[in-house]
Amino acid sequence: MLRNSKIGLASRTVRYFYMLMHYILIMDLCVVALESPMPGMREIGVLAACLLISYFMRDRLTRIIGIIIVHIALCVGIFYIIPDNISKWALIVIIMVDCISAGKYMLTGYRLPTVFDIPWPSFLLFIGVVAYGIYDDKPELVKLCFIMAVFIYLIYILMVYLQNLENYIYMMKNVSAMPIDKIVPMNTIVVCCIFFIMVVVIVLANLLGFNDALRAFGRVLLAGVRIIFRIFIILYKIIANLFKPSPGGAGYQRDMMIIQEEVKGTNIFETIFMFTVKLIIIALAVYLVVKLFMKIYSTILEKRARFGSDTFSRLTKPDMKNTKKEKIVKEKDESRFSMEQRARRIYKKRVESVRKKYVPRKFETTSDIAEAFTKAQEEIKDVEGNIEELTTLYEAVRYGNVKPDAAYLKKMQRS
Repeated sequence: MLRNSKIGLASRTVRYFYMLMHYILIMDLCVVALESPMPGMREIGVLAACLLISYFMRDRLTRIIGIIIVHIALCVGIFYIIPDNISKWALIVIIMVDCISAGKYMLTGYRLPTVFDIPWPSFLLFIGVVAYGIYDDKPELVKLCFIMAVFIYLIYILMVYLQNLENYIYMMKNVSAMPIDKIVPMNTIVVCCIFFIMVVVIVLANLLGFNDALRAFGRVLLAGVRIIFRIFIILYKIIANLFKPSPGGAGYQRDMMIIQEEVKGTNIFETIFMFTVKLIIIALAVYLVVKLFMKIYSTILEKRARFGSDTFSRLTKPDMKNTKKEKIVKEKDESRFSMEQRARRIYKKRVESVRKKYVPRKFETTSDIAEAFTKAQEEIKDVEGNIEELTTLYEAVRYGNVKPDAAYLKKMQRS
């Protein structure tokens, strides 16, 4: 990967904050669970500094013993900097856990773990912290968990974007000279739109008191379920009394009283109305944000199309008169007897000549195939030809604008 590139550096910076958020939440959970006050800014600052040193050193050391010594030194520093309390020992344990993570990172060839899957461990951690906070009546821990969850998942989205972008550039750099500097800003606009939508939703939800409205709406739904349940019980008692009359009647008076209490204690229509209004306001804000970013996106596309960009062009209505003619030409160009397809078959046949030692895998570039072909060719020894020259000729047809003729195909066969 592009370890020393700007995108690689950004990926590691984002992952640093991603792990820092997790460690802060875990530290708070451990300290509060041991009946101690939540750690302050001093403990958080020390944790951030230690984690930064760990991330800096693990990319520069070549032996695991070195990273172990660094983390032991950090633990010694924590022992003398932080006063004697639960936070000190929680920090020391977290730093040693980070030491194991750093060692694993070095053993796997200095590669960041993939982040394409949904972070289920983080989700389970959030549920566990919230459950404990509610059970032990720790509202400050629950509030911290919600804040951390929002930031962690925002950072996670950014992390996935950067890693996909890094992988994309890595795969495309040997295939063709695509204008990545023009593609990256467009993708970044989409990611910024997602970030902005989440921020708008969070801010509006707090300003409008959406949490309280959602909680009240949940109580209304629960009351509605209870009322429906009681109505079914009353109907059952009425029907049962028709087949087997009892001296006291159907006996559903108690159920009617329960329904009256449920309705009396809940302002159903006002609650539903307020919840709906607030939900519509938030949805309208999200719609306006999306329309704004779509306008920005289309404006940039039109601007680049106006200046003759080879990547972006305006979308125009196709000319239906020439559709049939264009279809015939396309089918002719893609037929198995066309010059382009014959050139591809020549390249494919040459690559398959060493199938005993090498078979191309999915997503391999022509450069990868050429390198592996050369090694296989040296092992077999009875396969002749210059794969580098053939690769250059093939790439000119496959990725360029070269239209091969008979002489061009003979040159490919001689390569």
